[in-house]
Amino acid sequence: MILDKLQWDVFRHTYKKLRPAFATFFLNSTAHLQHMYWRNMEPGAFACSRLPRETDEFSDAILFG
Repeated sequence: MILDKLQWDVFRHTYKKLRPAFATFFLNSTAHLQHMYWRNMEPGAFACSRLPRETDEFSDAILFG
């Protein structure tokens, strides 16, 4: 998440400086979280599940992203 925050700071600075008519800001980190932690968010949807400790620890990772 640190890289995302850094990229946002750079984008915000550039946006304020240039004031473009249109600008978008896209991060793909949430997609990574979905691929990595979906099993933790919905353990019942998967035949192979993670350890209960890991499920509890990472169950909100996607929502955080």
